[in-house]
Amino acid sequence: MKHHRPLAAAAALILCLCGCHVLEPQPDPTRFYVLTSMSGAPQSMVVSAKSSTTIGLGPITLPDYLDQPWMVTRGEGSQLYVSAQDQWGEPLRNSFKDVLKQDLALELGEDQIIDYPWYRTTAVECQVIVEVIAFEFNTAVNSAQIRANWSIVNARTGAIQSRGQFVAAQNAAPSTGLERAAALSRLVQQLAQTLAQQVRRTPSLAQDKDPTRPRQTAAGG
Repeated sequence: MKHHRPLAAAAALILCLCGCHVLEPQPDPTRFYVLTSMSGAPQSMVVSAKSSTTIGLGPITLPDYLDQPWMVTRGEGSQLYVSAQDQWGEPLRNSFKDVLKQDLALELGEDQIIDYPWYRTTAVECQVIVEVIAFEFNTAVNSAQIRANWSIVNARTGAIQSRGQFVAAQNAAPSTGLERAAALSRLVQQLAQTLAQQVRRTPSLAQDKDPTRPRQTAAGG
């Protein structure tokens, strides 16, 4: 049996080396992304002390399937996939709201934008409500896509002054999460541009911005 000892020792050495290799630290392949505002302005600069109109943004809702850290992509038909490596650096619903607020502020200039919910004593002239139905990269057509319902509400009376659905797409290279996140960010910017156009067309705001018309002050609740 002595001639088996060298073989046993060699086998033990191989197992030891294999075990050491398995226990070695492995690089983390996870990559994190965030939506980015086209304005380039930090959140603290969005609200201006010289604002002439106060606009309430929200509520903003996203579908439940996007409420996860992994980046979701769509394939053929109704197939959805999650990436094992590409993740959002913060909850997508928070990032979407913050970036939309920054882009909308850029479009509306001096108007003040505040987040929903706000204090009842805050004199909000206009409320912008957004319900996102789909917001992901479609690998079947290599484009980021968004579909969202929006409403512009007179915050003083609660009356809906305009509503519609926003549908858009942005072509992008399908290879990396970086291009996908950038394309999704551009869709948020386009949504902000559409909402800004609708806000400007709101009759009550157009009257409030008329310098010849005395401005009324909303009573707080």
